[in-house]
Amino acid sequence: MLRVKPNQSNIYTFFLISLTSILLAGCGKDEVAETSSSEDTPQMIERQAPQRQASATSASDNTSVEDDFRVMPKIDGSLETDGMGLETIIDASNKTAYADSLQWIAEDVSKQQFDRLESSIRYIHMYDSSILGDEGRLFSVIDGKTGNEIIEYAKNIREKRRGN
Repeated sequence: MLRVKPNQSNIYTFFLISLTSILLAGCGKDEVAETSSSEDTPQMIERQAPQRQASATSASDNTSVEDDFRVMPKIDGSLETDGMGLETIIDASNKTAYADSLQWIAEDVSKQQFDRLESSIRYIHMYDSSILGDEGRLFSVIDGKTGNEIIEYAKNIREKRRGN
């Protein structure tokens, strides 16, 4: 039989208890950490982006796929030098009339003039407090104005926003 001194036995016992408690405590923390991290933090769910289909002709507003635009149709000015197209009155009674009016203006202005008109219409669409991105309200504000009046209107909105 192995005789162990009382002091030596106490050291071995203390060592075994300490080692066991450290191992058990370490294992318990991992499980708690795993549980709390998966419960507390939101998890990402993988989803596919929605598939968009080309819009078809709508019977309600008589627009075709070619006339499908948000604020401005894809048109550029066709003259090399500045023209008188910005004096043309815009008919924005409906989307088709609006697109036709912009086409007529584009035929009698330079690219720079049409770019100014386009950026003014986009600015009004986004920053006019009476419109705030609503296409119908945009058309009601633009209807009956000339290109130069629209550019001036956008300039006034810009100055008000800047506090001038």
